[in-house]
Amino acid sequence: MTNYLKNAWYMIAWGHELEAEPLCRKAFGEKLVLFRDESGHPAALIDRCPHRFAPLSRGNVVADGIQCGYHGLTFATDGRCIRNALKGPLPKGAAVRSFPLHERDEIVWLWPGDPDAVDPDTIPDFSYITETRRKNIFGLSTMQANYRLVIDNLMDLSHVEFLHPAIGGALSENGKHAVKHEGTTVHSNWLSENVPNTVSLETWYPTNGERIDHRFDMRWEAPSNIYLGVSATLAGQTREEGFTLPSAHLLTPETESSTHYFWHGSLPEDHPQPLDELRKIFTVAFDEEDAPMLEAVQESMGDADRFWEFEPVMLHTDSGALRARRELDRLLAAESK
Repeated sequence: MTNYLKNAWYMIAWGHELEAEPLCRKAFGEKLVLFRDESGHPAALIDRCPHRFAPLSRGNVVADGIQCGYHGLTFATDGRCIRNALKGPLPKGAAVRSFPLHERDEIVWLWPGDPDAVDPDTIPDFSYITETRRKNIFGLSTMQANYRLVIDNLMDLSHVEFLHPAIGGALSENGKHAVKHEGTTVHSNWLSENVPNTVSLETWYPTNGERIDHRFDMRWEAPSNIYLGVSATLAGQTREEGFTLPSAHLLTPETESSTHYFWHGSLPEDHPQPLDELRKIFTVAFDEEDAPMLEAVQESMGDADRFWEFEPVMLHTDSGALRARRELDRLLAAESK
């Protein structure tokens, strides 16, 4: 798989997914094995022993690395073979590719490109996840669609009232759309003023029939890391007087035509809505509404991402998605030189 930015950060796992057992996860067309070393630091290797090509994820995490479950070779977190359980010499060239990782904000970030170009300062800010006095839901959906189609979907929320009626919002009637492009970041924000409350917002921010100002604030950071704040105030109030539900939407290519969609949502700790209800709203939106539509789009396009090849017509509401798509095209072109 080549149509992705290599010198960049992608989410590969939630921190709590890495426990005692190794985790196999496919990304960028390769199967990876993820585990923690004895100090608790995460590691990622190609999930293939160089001896007989057994998946290392079928082996065991040991104090100093991971031991292949087929013939007992042990590999350190940097991919070097460090022990032969059969007491013979270490085989020449016995090594597995490793990937730089960085754990922050409950997220395990992976850098698939040049290890010498790693820059932790470029990791996107999702520090809201670890704020105190909040309760959280964490999820992962794998969609059979190219990751850029999922970016398009998130950056163009004009589909919400048609595809997600419970989340809703009268964007087609009086929604105001604003796009701002700053470096490799694109903001695509919506404001609907003096509208009825939506079904989902009424559970988060009950107004008992009073009208609201409704906002969607979307921030895309290259290559595929997106923050969304869904907020509401009583009509005419300032943003600070209302309610905001922050959420993370972090996309990692699995293959040319499938995407790992990591998601997170957060409510104040004392909010009365049970987390199971919030989780249901998210899973219905992503798994039962977004996924079938995006997978149908992918099927109609064939393999991979052939967006420009099909000469799409454009609506004025496409500007946020197009800015992100063109910025990613620019970065891909620059990296390929």
